[in-house]
Amino acid sequence: MKRFNLFFIVFIIFTINTINVFAVTDPNIFTDTVNNTYEGTEDAKPLINNLNFSDVSGHWAKEAITKAGALDMVKGYDKTYRPSAYVSNQEALAFVIRVIGLEKQAQAEGERLKAQAESQNSPLPIWSIGYLSLARNNGLITTDQYNQAISANQESLPEGSFRRDDNATREQVVNWIVQALNTIRQEPLVSNSQQSIYNYPDWENTTVEYVENVEIALDNGILKGDRNGNLNPKGTLTRAEMAQLLSNMDSLYNEAVGLTKKTGTVGGIKDEQTTQTGQARLERDIYIRTADGKIDVIKYIMESSSSPQALNKDAVVYNSGLVTGLSGIREGGQIEYLVNDTDKTVKFVSIKDKTLNVTEANGKLNKVDFVNGTIQIKDKNNKVYNYYLAEGMINSDENGNYLMLEEKMRKEQDLPIGSMVNLELKNNIVTKINYAGDATLSSELRGVVVENNTEYGYLVVIDNKGNKVTKNYYADQIEVEKQPYYQNGDNIGYLDQMFPNFEYDPRDTTIDQIEPGDVVFITSSKDEPTYIEKMSASPNYVMKRGKISQINNNIDTVKMLVQFDNGQTSWYDVPSGVYSSKGGKPIELSNIVAGDYVKLLINEAILSPGETMESVKEVLVEDSGHLIGSILKGQVGTIDSIQKTLSLQHSYTLGKSGWEEYQQVRKLSTSNKNIMYYYNGTRVSDDFVKSKLKRADGEVYVALENGYSGNTISKITFRTGRDEPLNPDVITSVDGVGNFTTAGNGTISTDEGTIVRKNGKLVDSTNISVNDYVRVSLNGDGKAGIVDIYEAPISSSVAIARGRVKQIEDNKWFVVKSMSQLNGDKWEYSPVERKFTIDEQTIYITKDGIKNINEFIGYTENSSIDKAFTIVFDGDKATHIIDAPYPTKLVSGVVYETGESVKLKDGKYMKDDKTWDSISVKDPSMNIKTAPNTIVIKNNKVVSASSIQKNDKLKVMTDKLPNKIASGMTVEAIIVFVEN
Repeated sequence: MKRFNLFFIVFIIFTINTINVFAVTDPNIFTDTVNNTYEGTEDAKPLINNLNFSDVSGHWAKEAITKAGALDMVKGYDKTYRPSAYVSNQEALAFVIRVIGLEKQAQAEGERLKAQAESQNSPLPIWSIGYLSLARNNGLITTDQYNQAISANQESLPEGSFRRDDNATREQVVNWIVQALNTIRQEPLVSNSQQSIYNYPDWENTTVEYVENVEIALDNGILKGDRNGNLNPKGTLTRAEMAQLLSNMDSLYNEAVGLTKKTGTVGGIKDEQTTQTGQARLERDIYIRTADGKIDVIKYIMESSSSPQALNKDAVVYNSGLVTGLSGIREGGQIEYLVNDTDKTVKFVSIKDKTLNVTEANGKLNKVDFVNGTIQIKDKNNKVYNYYLAEGMINSDENGNYLMLEEKMRKEQDLPIGSMVNLELKNNIVTKINYAGDATLSSELRGVVVENNTEYGYLVVIDNKGNKVTKNYYADQIEVEKQPYYQNGDNIGYLDQMFPNFEYDPRDTTIDQIEPGDVVFITSSKDEPTYIEKMSASPNYVMKRGKISQINNNIDTVKMLVQFDNGQTSWYDVPSGVYSSKGGKPIELSNIVAGDYVKLLINEAILSPGETMESVKEVLVEDSGHLIGSILKGQVGTIDSIQKTLSLQHSYTLGKSGWEEYQQVRKLSTSNKNIMYYYNGTRVSDDFVKSKLKRADGEVYVALENGYSGNTISKITFRTGRDEPLNPDVITSVDGVGNFTTAGNGTISTDEGTIVRKNGKLVDSTNISVNDYVRVSLNGDGKAGIVDIYEAPISSSVAIARGRVKQIEDNKWFVVKSMSQLNGDKWEYSPVERKFTIDEQTIYITKDGIKNINEFIGYTENSSIDKAFTIVFDGDKATHIIDAPYPTKLVSGVVYETGESVKLKDGKYMKDDKTWDSISVKDPSMNIKTAPNTIVIKNNKVVSASSIQKNDKLKVMTDKLPNKIASGMTVEAIIVFVEN
């Protein structure tokens, strides 16, 4: 204190102000408009100190503990958290009361009750008395349970009593959590139709009164199964697991208490230090480029003062296992942060990645949306890509809108729409735009032909530095040489069999014989440097085989990263005109996907000693094998190096509903010499597996490949974390190196050991894309063990209506008097007449099956006039006319058996009040009977009933339900929606 006072004596009349700017990874971060400014809070500093628990270093739940602590949900014990200690009833209720936001009230209530008891000479030495009282007042426990919990002699209570120190059960805790959320939410949580609880073999152990809230907790990702795939409702919870449950509330809690979770990249940090009489002040502004391209600032304020009321506004920051304040944030890091938009404060920050990810995208400029701040480009297949623009990239004034192009502001009307552009992306946000494909002047050039436009007389090549160069020519003045195929050597006969569609040209003398993929040597005219004078092409054909690891489609080239059989990789720029095939049939290069196995016909030219250039002349995609048919998880049983087998205990197969098809023991062959073994994210040898992992704990994930000789193991990953399957979700952003964010599950990371299946094939995590629909199983701290990418469930856009026929013109059209159109599962009536066209392709179906459309007439005793039909239509064209009853009742379920009838589990029905209910708590199974005139909608198409498969999720419309709703009931299906 004396030293500080001396400081003030020396600087008694001075004010010093300095501003420091740290390394900036986003050049426009300080000039773009700030969208929001958030400050830390004064209560963060003690929280940071208290959350640095000595016993959770490296613990799997440390981030969850830190986050829950930052939100005042969990407390510790004098620098320890005791993560492995079991949670008692009174502790669990204290956690839940904090969720409701009644911590201070509970403490005040405790003081009041203790004082009251003291005055009556009957002390209550119970630390949780206030929490228990508020739990009773808020309906979490009954009055009887409260009285039992505060009883002085807990041991004398009869069996089944509510003892405060008894371990809380999983079902009881999630029931309290859901009740607490419903207390603070505007709209209560309700169970959806998935009936997740029935996915667990021990669900019947759940207490009946808790079933609904346990179901809600499962549906919303609050509760997960245990490591054995069981629900374990009567099991206990550790304090670490309790913190994870609270963290899993995520958006449900955030919405209720007015918090918003945001993500972004730290683009720059600016410090302003002020020293004046009586105090020293530091303000650190952390500039964040948010996921939508805007700017947020998080402000950290620290004051040193002779006053005991020195100011410190900070926030809890979780950073790779460390708990720090805002001062621990660095430039370039990707962060996730919780903010309160009402008081503009930041509550919690998690640093997800310290690396700035810089990528680029090439394509044809399609449009710029100046309102939403996005740019759109198209690839050569007219596939559209949208990116957010950093705010400094666009501007507007009274003269119109502007875009930053080539580091200059260009007017909207002057933008080169339709021209090639190169976008520089930082964490998927455009920070720079350049033109692409400008001509380069050079007297000598060697490269790979991308385009030969004989009509306009120019050639586009990629030179040995990767630059795209355009050269012009006069077709009648250019000398062209091309080495004949018979000088290539004896292997041409083998190549000719392998690539029968490729013509190995003899020596040519005309420019029109130069094709995309040719390696050329060009000499330019001295008088006209942009024109070609001489050119030679030197083919040297070889065949290479490998797997596509990455593929990027651009306008006129496709970039392929190929991993060869020897493990080496190489990038290829394949011109769009190169011939590609699969199964003997031509395909577009854009149809090739990551995971495909290909044979490449390569022209390998020697440019100079030790320097070669390769160009792809043809691509042959193998059309069978190499599909990942099954993904398994389990625990290591035995590894038999002699028999070359691996046994999995308690194994499951990844299916449509998550982990399915439990087997106690499953034996797998490890004879495939190409198996890739991983321990967490590190590649290991089979010898390491046999010697170090024979008794490994944790999960084992296995990818099985459908090969020519049956299923073989392609990849095995041993992990030490706990499997946590997430609900299927849509990817909203990727960083290009395997990390991604989903709409409902936040940011997820991968490593080399992550099994990623896309298009049915094993691919690298770099192939994960925005808008992919994924099922993820986490293993560890936000790390994906499995990423399964598949087609998203299609909400049917097949248009279905009911209409009463007024007039028919044979084989041409018909008119309905009025129409009810199906919107979701509701019929919406319109009194307006509607005319539909018909032809020989219109399918007419009755209860007897498909009829000739000629039988749909408006005369004789078979007239369809004044009859009501179900109509499937596309615009004005009726594709199906079905004579079937009017369905208004609904049931749903999951298929577990097909045959003469379709058998469903998890059966539900819609009640008259439009709410869903289970057909039976004990056995919710039922039968669905289809008829020739049953409509089945799957993948946005009308299909036959035979297309319904096991594990399909069905919503079924019928005209009537059985008189008694019970297990085993049969429903006659009129319209079936497959909702996978």
